[in-house]
Amino acid sequence: MHSEHEYYSYMLGFAPGHAYMARFEEPFHFKRRETPRVHIPGRSIVAQLNLSNLIPFGQPCGWNIVGSTPLEICDYQKEDPFVVHAGEWVRYVPVTLREYEKIRKDVERGAYKVKSYLRQGDGAVHGKKVVK
Repeated sequence: MHSEHEYYSYMLGFAPGHAYMARFEEPFHFKRRETPRVHIPGRSIVAQLNLSNLIPFGQPCGWNIVGSTPLEICDYQKEDPFVVHAGEWVRYVPVTLREYEKIRKDVERGAYKVKSYLRQGDGAVHGKKVVK
């Protein structure tokens, strides 16, 4: 359900690289948690209603954790530290645990490249990244 749609990144906020994204199809049925968690791990993918956020660092959060990414969402060792920017489209790609671990190892040794391509839409060209 979560990976079946594309999400538009409206802004980065709360923490460096923390992408706030929304989809335009039917919203999730997740409500915000009544009691926020004191800590969720960095690289978590969280959701509520039609929103999905990438959490760059461990932090408190009242949203529902729906997954995690092997990518570094914010990496200050790179010239461009953010994996997602405002104005980009994102599609989450489900992977097996074995694929996740391989991607994570590739990320750690600097060998993984985020797959991206241009998207034509609404009369304009938007950058789009496939988050895998």
